[in-house]
Amino acid sequence: MLSQIIHFINTGIWEIRLKDLHPIKAFFVKYLRVIILASRGFLRDHCQKTASVLTYYSLLNIVPVIAVAFAISKGFGLEKLIEKQIFHLVTKKFSQGEKALNAIEIAEQLEIPVRFVRQLLQELIDVGLVVEITSGTKDQVVFQPGRTIENLTVKEVLDAYERRGIPYDTVSQSDKEENISNYLQNISEVVEKAPGNVLIKKI
Repeated sequence: MLSQIIHFINTGIWEIRLKDLHPIKAFFVKYLRVIILASRGFLRDHCQKTASVLTYYSLLNIVPVIAVAFAISKGFGLEKLIEKQIFHLVTKKFSQGEKALNAIEIAEQLEIPVRFVRQLLQELIDVGLVVEITSGTKDQVVFQPGRTIENLTVKEVLDAYERRGIPYDTVSQSDKEENISNYLQNISEVVEKAPGNVLIKKI
C-alpha cells in the first residue's frame, strides 16, 4: 500500500491526462501536483534550515538598526522629551501618594524599552532630579523625586537638564563670553517670571 502511494506520487500522478478527467477531479489532481512540487522544492533547497539562518541574521541586524534609530532620535531631542516624561511620571506618583515605580514599571507605563529607561533614569539621578530608594522585603529599587516638589518649577527642571557636567561659571571667560553669559542670565530671569513657569506638581 505504501509503495503504491509512493509510486503514485513519484510517477502515476504525472501520467494522468487532465483533459480526460472530470473538471472536479482535474482540479484536485492539478493542485495535488502543485503541493508535491512545492514539497519537493522545500526539501531539496533545505528551506527550513535557510529560514532559521535568515531569522537569526535578521535578529542580529535589528539591534544595530534600533541603535541607529535611537541615535538619530537623540539628535532631534527625543531623549530630553522622554526624560521629562519619566520625571513627570515619578513626580506625579509621589505627589498623589502612590507607590513608587521601578524601572520596569516606568517602561511599561510609558511603553519605552526598559534599557533606555534605565539609562535616562541614571541621567536624572546624575542631575539630582531623581533618587533611588529601596522598597519592600526584597529591597527592590524604586525611584522618587530628588528634590522637594512643593516649589519645584518647570524652569528649575529645565535648568537641571542644561547644567550637566562642569558648571559654566567655573570656566574662565573672555569679555565677550561674559557679556553672552549676562544676556543668558537676563533671559533666564524673564523665563522665571513667565506665566508658563508653573509648579511641576500642577502639570
